[in-house]
Amino acid sequence: MRATEQDLEDLRRRLQAGEIGGGILFRGRDPDSFQPFASRISGPGEEPVSYPNMSVSGFFQQDTAFFSQDQNSQKTFGPLQNGADFRRARVALLGNAAENMNYFMEFDFALPGHPSFRDIWAEVTNLPIFGHLRMGYFKAPFGLEELDSARQLIFLERANPVNVFAPFRRMGVMTYGNLESGRATWAASITRALADPYGADIGNSGGWAGTGRATFLPYYDEPSGGRHYLHLGASYELAYPGNNQFRYRTVPEVFIGSQQSAGAIGNSGATLPGPLNGTPFFVDSGTLNTDHFSLYGTEMAGSWGAFNFQSEWMATTASQVHNPAVFMQGAYFSASYFLTGEHRPFIRPAGTLGSVVPFENFFALRNGQGWGRGAWEVASRLS
Repeated sequence: MRATEQDLEDLRRRLQAGEIGGGILFRGRDPDSFQPFASRISGPGEEPVSYPNMSVSGFFQQDTAFFSQDQNSQKTFGPLQNGADFRRARVALLGNAAENMNYFMEFDFALPGHPSFRDIWAEVTNLPIFGHLRMGYFKAPFGLEELDSARQLIFLERANPVNVFAPFRRMGVMTYGNLESGRATWAASITRALADPYGADIGNSGGWAGTGRATFLPYYDEPSGGRHYLHLGASYELAYPGNNQFRYRTVPEVFIGSQQSAGAIGNSGATLPGPLNGTPFFVDSGTLNTDHFSLYGTEMAGSWGAFNFQSEWMATTASQVHNPAVFMQGAYFSASYFLTGEHRPFIRPAGTLGSVVPFENFFALRNGQGWGRGAWEVASRLS
C-alpha cells in the first residue's frame, strides 16, 4: 500500500515529537537530553538524508552573585566573595554516522584551566532486546534533574542533594529504551565509579559501578498536548570506588570563582593559570574509606497547566573500613508558575523534562509599533 503525503507528514510529526521510534537525525531536540535523536523521514520532493552528517550546537550561561553573611557564617566558611563569571560555555558536534548510529561530542570552556569534556559518546539505536546502546562518556541513568539538560534547569544550579549524590558523567556503556506508549522508560549502565573532567579514572582496586533507572507516567493528558501530567521514577546504584575511597561535597547551589594568578610571563605579562578561588563547599563528608556504597533515589514531577513541580529524595549507605557504617540523605522540592501561561513539557521517550516553548518571542520594535512578552516564570525551591 502506498503511503499518502498526509501519512508521511503524520509520521514525521510523531517521530519529531518522540512518540515513536529511535534515532537518526537531531531535529529540534536538545542534544544533551537523555534520549536518542529524533528520526527523519524524507518527504515528497526532499533529498534523501546522507551519512555521515554533522550539526553544531552550543550555549552559554553567565552568573552574577552578591553574598551577605552573619558572624557564624564568616567563622565557618570565611568571607564569601561577590563576583561574576561564565557558569557554562559549551560547544557541541553531533550527528549520524549511519542510519542507526548517532554520535555526540560536547566541550565546556567555562571551567577553569583547559576545556573539559561534557559528553563524548556514540550509540546504536533500535537494537533487539537492548533498545539503544550508548558507549563513551555520558550521564549515568540516575534521578531526574541530573539527566535534564542544563538548558532546561529551572535554576542555574541543580539542587544540593543532586549535586552531592548524583553520579553525573562517567565512562562506560549504557542500554536504555521505552514502551511504545510512552508510559514507561528504563535504563541501565556499567561505568567507572568516578571520573575527572576528561572522563579518566584510575585505581588498583574497585573502580566500577552499576546504575539503573525506571520511570512511569501514570497520567498524561493527550488532548492538551501534555499540559497536564504526573511522572514517577526510581534509581539505584552499586559502586566500588577506586582505591576504596569516596567523598561527598558541594557548594551552596551557587558558584562564583576565578583562578588566582600563578605568575606572569613574557613582555605582555600574560598570566599562567593558578589555583581556583571562589564559593567554598558548604557540605563535605570528608574522605570515606569504603570498598562499596549504594545510592537510592526516587523522583516525582508534574504539571497542571502553567503550574509545575518536581521533587527528589536521594540517600547513600556505605560500610566504612574500621569505622561505623554511614547513612546520608537529602531531598528537594521545587515549584514554578508561568505568568505568561506556558508549561514545562515532558519528553516521554526519555522520562525527562523538555524545553519551554514561549507562546510568543520576546521583542520590541522601534516607536512602540509592536512588542512580544516572551515567557516569564516565578519559581521557588527548598532543599
